[in-house]
Amino acid sequence: TYYIREVLPTTGCWVQTVPAIECYELVLGQGPKAEPVRFGNWQPAKFRFFKYNDFDGDCVFDPGEEKLEGWRFKISGPYGAAATLETGPDGYTPYFTGPVGHYTVEECAPEGFPECWESCRENPFGIDVVACTNPDIKVGNRFTANVTLKKFHDYDGDGIWDGDEPPIEGWRFDIKGPDGVVQTVFTNSSGIAKVKLGTHAPPATTQYEILEEEPIGWERTTPDVNPVITDLAACDCKTFIFGNRFPRVIVCKFNDCNSNGVCDPEEPCLPGWE
Repeated sequence: TYYIREVLPTTGCWVQTVPAIECYELVLGQGPKAEPVRFGNWQPAKFRFFKYNDFDGDCVFDPGEEKLEGWRFKISGPYGAAATLETGPDGYTPYFTGPVGHYTVEECAPEGFPECWESCRENPFGIDVVACTNPDIKVGNRFTANVTLKKFHDYDGDGIWDGDEPPIEGWRFDIKGPDGVVQTVFTNSSGIAKVKLGTHAPPATTQYEILEEEPIGWERTTPDVNPVITDLAACDCKTFIFGNRFPRVIVCKFNDCNSNGVCDPEEPCLPGWE
């Protein structure tokens, strides 16, 4: 009687599949030829996904960025391996175990989510998984809102952009979000500056401060406050109009007939003086 067992390598994470018991018991005698002794092994690949809101758009998970629940990952891989995994409140999916090799992954937003999110990866995307690594595959998405800033020279100071009032080029705006990061933009020749800003995941809103520069001599006519504080939701498109004027100095030269130093109604203006 012989007992035959295999000794698994110390590397490679091999798992014995056949036989189901630790070893074969083989009795050799004068009978028929013994059947081949078969040992089966496989290398499992184990991985999971982590989903987060990439608020600053750098495709790196930073402290304070939201973990996203309810996102699904549809995976298909070698030898018919397939599954759909969904993230929990901590942003992680359960682990998937399958053969090593190349997998195709498609991410799907929760039902009813707006379509204005941007992914750090193509969708679908591919991953190559090897044994023993058990990776957490991070997938960041960014929710955004579009903001347009318009700047004009409000000649008459009425706070309204009239048709004959020109835009102002090169006007500076500093935009600060909840993370304290300031983004600076300048108006173009049309008096317009456009910027895309990160937001919290729906349905939450995100507060921003829009601060315009106030050069000496210029007078703000609209809006009434500086900075402007606004709440932005994912997919918002908002426009803000800012008017300023450079006050004109009016010089009146008059004939002070009674020498009292006051321009009385009956005293005439004197043209041609410099």
